[in-house]
Formats: sequence, structure tokens, C-alpha cells
Amino acid sequence: PTGVETAGALRELFEHVLRKDFPGIDIEQTRVVLVEATADVLGPFSDGLRNYAAGQLERRGVEVMLNSMVSRVNPTAVEVKDTSGEITTITSTTVVWSAGVRANALADALGVEQDKSGRIIVDGSLRVAGTSSVFALGDIAASADESGELHPQLAPVAIQGARHVAEEIARAIKAETSQTFRYKDKGTMATIGRGAAVAQLPSGLKLRGWIGWAAWALIHLTQIVGMRNKVYVYLNWVYNYLTYDRSARLILDLGSEDSTSVADAITQSEVKGEASTVVA
Repeated sequence: PTGVETAGALRELFEHVLRKDFPGIDIEQTRVVLVEATADVLGPFSDGLRNYAAGQLERRGVEVMLNSMVSRVNPTAVEVKDTSGEITTITSTTVVWSAGVRANALADALGVEQDKSGRIIVDGSLRVAGTSSVFALGDIAASADESGELHPQLAPVAIQGARHVAEEIARAIKAETSQTFRYKDKGTMATIGRGAAVAQLPSGLKLRGWIGWAAWALIHLTQIVGMRNKVYVYLNWVYNYLTYDRSARLILDLGSEDSTSVADAITQSEVKGEASTVVA
């Protein structure tokens, strides 16, 4: 869901923050183009939630290109190829790449067996293949469920895997029998933007819209470590929700005589046709 979430967040940034901070910029010239290789956004979700997400993106001003893949990224343009082989060129100097996760390069240096995405091959207990006391977990491990399907590269998999490895080490110290790691899927969520999110739980419960967005915020808030951090994040969210603003700002040194103001720089790039943002 990273591409969907990033595209929605960029539109909100343009509409609610940059429009006020840089009134000299014509926000209407900005484009956010989401390039999706499959026939739908948010593939793991149900048809209803996928259609809702696509509709929300379009209503918020995101251009969605389905059945398309980025074939080339140039300094000032992106080439996108659809299933028929036709190539569309999008003028843009900003590309956000979220198409796939490769294991950390550390895995390449270990000399162990890996899959095509660089993940380390592990057995059912998360031990590195061919070893008895070396473990791999999270994004770097090619762990699989009972049917052989690889676990998704998500934080809950890493968290549950870490608990399992700790228990395995304790069992090894006590000379107890090793246990198989079983990932418990607690559901999948994605936020599209302010007041719009989708959630799909293993029980079959599906949430969308404001209710889904509130559930997404609540769950993320409970996962933050430390009460002080929870309060800080909560207050920032409330501030953002009430004011349509962001508390963080980028401070730039524009003191030199040959410096160009941020607004002028962005306006100049728009004149050159470089105001697109492509999320792949």
C-alpha cells in the first residue's frame, strides 16, 4: 500500500500546506501520477475496498495508471509502458519508488542461500538453511507459511518472528524441541488520506472511509513505544486535523545574494513542465 498512501499524502501536502506556504505557486499545475503494474490498486484487499481506494485517489486529484510499469526514469521524464507495449512519457523530476522491497545488502555478503529478492532461505523455525544456531527474521528472511507462501515483508511479521526466535534460543538452552514459526495475520490496513482508509481483518470484517481511518490511527497510536511519544504524536495529529497544517517545516538558508527563493524555484520548474510527481 505504500504507493497509494504516498500519492494521497502528496495531494494533501500540495492542497493544504504548500498552497498556504507558497501562495505564488499555482497548485493546479501540480500532478501526482500513481503507476500500478496490475489491474487494481491495493491487490491484497477485496474488490470493494480496491474500488473505494481507486475512487478516493481520483477524487483527491491523483492520476492512476493501471496495467502499467515504469520502463525508464530520466532526469526530467519518466517512461511508462502499458500491457500493449505503448510507452507514455510523463515530464517529471520527482519519482517516488515503492515497487517492491529487496532484502538488505548485508544478506548478499553472508554467503548463504537466498531467493530472487535477496531474502535468506530459512527453515520453519527461522534458522538459516544449513545451520543450527543462526537465525534470520523480518524483511531479510524468506520465511513461509504451511502452504509455502512467503510471509509479507511487514512489521508484524518481524515482531512475531523476533518473539519466536527469542523463544527458540531459550528452548535451545534448555535442550527442548524446536518449534515451527506460525505467523498470525491480524489484518491489513492502508490510509488514502484525511478521513479515508481501508482495513481488512482475517475475521472477514471490512472497514472503509472515516471509520477505517479512525481504526488505522488508533492501531498505529497503540503501537508507538512510550506514553510520552504516544501523547506527542496524538497532539500532532489533532493539530493537523483541526488546522489542515503540518507542524514540521523545512528551514533553508537563502541568505546569499545569488540564492533563489523556494517559491521562485518551484514556479520556474513548473514553467519548464517539471511539476509532476510520479509514484511507482
